[in-house]
Amino acid sequence: MIVEVSTSADKDIEKLTEDARVTVLGELKRLQKTASLGSMGNIIKMKGKKRPAMYRLSIDTYRIMIEKMDTHVVIRSVSHRKDAYKKK
Repeated sequence: MIVEVSTSADKDIEKLTEDARVTVLGELKRLQKTASLGSMGNIIKMKGKKRPAMYRLSIDTYRIMIEKMDTHVVIRSVSHRKDAYKKK
């Protein structure tokens, strides 16, 4: 699967602690190797009518927000679970 990381998500990753960064980057590499979002196991489709569809990948206390496009996925944000669902 083709994974694109947005500029804002890249900045979010830079702000993480070293341990969290290693874990998140490992999961992103795992996502690249999968055939579909459903095969990851810890990804849930977010409710709502937003197009394109948004998904959430849970990693320990962090949440990665993923936007599914036709040919690839875009990582929109990486944040702690207490901040993940707040509107920006």
